[in-house]
This record gives sequence, C-alpha cells and structure tokens, in this order.
Amino acid sequence: MFARESGQNISYRLYDVAPGEFHARVRAFFAQGGRGLNVTLPHKIAAVDIAHELTPRAAHAAAVNTLAARADGILGDNTDGAGLVRDLCDNLGLVITTAACSSSARAARRAGSWARCWGWHPRWW
Repeated sequence: MFARESGQNISYRLYDVAPGEFHARVRAFFAQGGRGLNVTLPHKIAAVDIAHELTPRAAHAAAVNTLAARADGILGDNTDGAGLVRDLCDNLGLVITTAACSSSARAARRAGSWARCWGWHPRWW
C-alpha cells in the first residue's frame, strides 16, 4: 500500500535465511541491485556488521532492522524504539511506565532517550 500511495515500484518479499547464510545472502542481494531490506530476528545484531554506516539510533541500540543501499555503502538503521514510542505516545496517547517487548527489547530499553532526541516528551515513571 505504501509503494502505491507514494508512486514507487517495489517488490517486497520474505526471505527465510539461516544465520550462517545471512552475511552472504545480504551481500548478494545488494550486489544484484537490491535497494533495501527489513531485518528481523535472529539477524538484527548480525546486520550491524554488514552496514558500512549506522544511524545514531542503530548504534545506540547495537542492532539493525533496516538496511538501505546508498552511493557510499549500506546504511543500517533501527526503527524499533522509534516505532514503539510513536505508537504508544503519539497514536495511543499513553504514558509509558515500562518498555519491554520480545523482538525489540534492546531498542525499547533505549526508547526514552530517542524520544527526547526527536522532540517527543513522553512521561516516564
């Protein structure tokens, strides 16, 4: 739906990749012209090593869930904490008292500092 609404021609596919094959498969994807990947468990920490550069939030989380091709290499980002904070604070209007979830616990632990970096002001207790 996003691609259609933004006028982009993309293909979004699921790749089931064993941990031992992850680095080679990602390198091959980008070598064949791939533009970006979403990364899920168990590969989020391994994806850090593939990125040529990390966004501040990916470096802060020490995990990557988005890899994007750029002219100067592969950019690694982590949107887990940002998505959690945005959903809970902006969309639902909730006050966050604890932050923990299974697949994004590493990023969620740091979501409070991210929120302030982006000008969001959730109340933390």
